[in-house]
Amino acid sequence: MIALDTNILVYAHRRDMPQHTLALRAMQRLVAEDRTWAVPWPCIHEFLAAVSPQLWTADRDFSYFPELKTENPLVATSP
Repeated sequence: MIALDTNILVYAHRRDMPQHTLALRAMQRLVAEDRTWAVPWPCIHEFLAAVSPQLWTADRDFSYFPELKTENPLVATSP
């Protein structure tokens, strides 16, 4: 199994990164070759923290990660 690290995910996501094209192609090859792969939970958290000003969620468990700003869009806010 191949585990994808945060930096590969960030590079593939961010078009302004110099490594973008290579990372995106590597991920596309991984999927096309039908290889077994996964993204470890810590890498998902790091990815969200790196590329998100904010995460919309109704899941309060994300409060365990104070560096990740969250907002519940299902809660009404006053205008």
